Amino acid sequence: MRMIDFWVVRKGEDTQKVTPEIADAISEHPDNQKCMFCSDAHEIGGMIAFRWMPGASIYTARICANCMKHSDEKLAEMAQEKVFPDRVAEIEEHMRRYMKPDGFCLECGKPANQHHPVGPITVTISTPDEDEPPHEFCEWRCFAKWAAEQAGSTFVSEQS
Repeated sequence: MRMIDFWVVRKGEDTQKVTPEIADAISEHPDNQKCMFCSDAHEIGGMIAFRWMPGASIYTARICANCMKHSDEKLAEMAQEKVFPDRVAEIEEHMRRYMKPDGFCLECGKPANQHHPVGPITVTISTPDEDEPPHEFCEWRCFAKWAAEQAGSTFVSEQS
């Protein structure tokens, strides 16, 4: 499952196929002649650029001709696993809990009933096309943060 922004420029391809921001990052990559994946000084087959999410720093790496034989999707998975292994595991765990609530808050991971008798807060989303599992939250702040992110916003809580 690919979770990063990812671009590939194979040897002989024009960097104009990517945005100027990505082309600049690729052109500024140091000439170390080492493959990101096998660490050997084989013939370079191209460059990759990636970032964790839009707006994050862009990383670049050289890839040898042998490793460059993989599909773009496979290269993205390889980069993701090599550079962001902890984040990948964290997201996989979150998705497992998202699909099957386990008594812990979806947002913070603490017991959903830690503020009993107030919690847990259980939210069920109903849509005509698909059924989503219920989501459990330990308190309103966790639910508000999750809801704001779902709406493309950020929750700001004023603590007193």
